[in-house]
Amino acid sequence: MLLILKNIIFYIYSFISTLIENILFKHSILLDQNKDIQKKGFQLFKLPNKLNLPVNTDEKFAANPYLNKIILSELQIQKLIKIIFIDNSFAKKISSLTGFNYNIDHITAYETCHFPQESYKEKNWYANLWHKDGPYSKNNIKIIVPLSDIGDESGAMKIISSTRSSKYSPAMGVEKKF
Repeated sequence: MLLILKNIIFYIYSFISTLIENILFKHSILLDQNKDIQKKGFQLFKLPNKLNLPVNTDEKFAANPYLNKIILSELQIQKLIKIIFIDNSFAKKISSLTGFNYNIDHITAYETCHFPQESYKEKNWYANLWHKDGPYSKNNIKIIVPLSDIGDESGAMKIISSTRSSKYSPAMGVEKKF
């Protein structure tokens, strides 16, 4: 019952905040419905400039055995924003695709490690199984920038289309496997 109530509150919040943002902040632009961001709910980008991100990955703490959170200084955060969003014109690209000028509310840097099959039975580690983030407006976007090359020993990330994910309610919990 509590989970159902939580999901109703999340839905109402998302609906109202999306409506208000669309009325107050969305620019009147014609969106290309053929773009992946419109069809799938996500889009992959290749930035024009090679990223040389000023992140010291030595300063971190283990959130769990498979996730290390990297501690960023204020200067590192400012440089990341400049390199990604200004120098690569990524902020303009996002605005032209969505009709919104965004602000950055949260930055997290982390390293995921390979998650052995036997660990699935051991414990459900936070965010290692399918989940939905929220509650957010439908205009909220999450930008994922790899800090280094991703190899076989890296932790995996799978993003599914909005059409597919809409078939699964958060009430199903983290046990839902794909």
